[in-house]
Amino acid sequence: MALEPAGLSWPVVERLSSLDEILKWLHTKGDKYELVGNVTNIMAAYRSGQLKWLPGLVTYWSNGVQLCQPRPFRWNEFDHINAENQGHTGFWVEGAVRLDFLDDTGSSFMQINQSDADRILDCNADHLGNIPPPPPIIGVANVLVASGQTVQNLCIRYEVNMFDIDDNSLLSPIWHPLQVLVVDDSITGPRTRLNGPWARHRMYAASVPDGTTKSYFSQDHPYGMILPVASVLDMNKLLPDHILSPVPAVMGP
Repeated sequence: MALEPAGLSWPVVERLSSLDEILKWLHTKGDKYELVGNVTNIMAAYRSGQLKWLPGLVTYWSNGVQLCQPRPFRWNEFDHINAENQGHTGFWVEGAVRLDFLDDTGSSFMQINQSDADRILDCNADHLGNIPPPPPIIGVANVLVASGQTVQNLCIRYEVNMFDIDDNSLLSPIWHPLQVLVVDDSITGPRTRLNGPWARHRMYAASVPDGTTKSYFSQDHPYGMILPVASVLDMNKLLPDHILSPVPAVMGP
């Protein structure tokens, strides 16, 4: 961790270290979304003492300019400020904007691929083939993955819902704004999409010990959910073993 000016709080020092990693990542990617100016000036504001790390509060930035004083994050305010500043590029929300609970997959965020994001735009083209504007950018998130490595992903605002294929209807009466991580799969290929904690945060969830590992979601209490019935045979099956790579033999002298 680089030596920072004396007098900074530890949360600010940690955030500066995180922003430094994000800045390096943005430079390697060519700053497609024009975020370098924001990150550079946010770091300068922290180092000068102009900006503090205040848990639960955020500031909005556009093209390197701070737009407001620290305030609680509200989606309706985000939408308004982002739209006023043409926030599909050059926009940033700085502060403690995060979800602190985990899905049972261990994912704190919903995650999709860039190819998925492109496909969503294509599917929403109008009858003349015009593609809608891309969704608003929130910033870049440092993400701790299972290997212990920290990686950087673009964070974008999407609205989500869940579709019931049996009833041919949406499970929720409203669409819910979410912070969604977008993985650049142009080189590595598509990654596994993660639904994050939203479904369990919004709906009742249930599972059935039938060996399928499926999850079931509903607006209704699990007592009222129509679920498959597992047999005693299913319930007593051993958990399938994972396929492991063989360990190379150790050669003696």
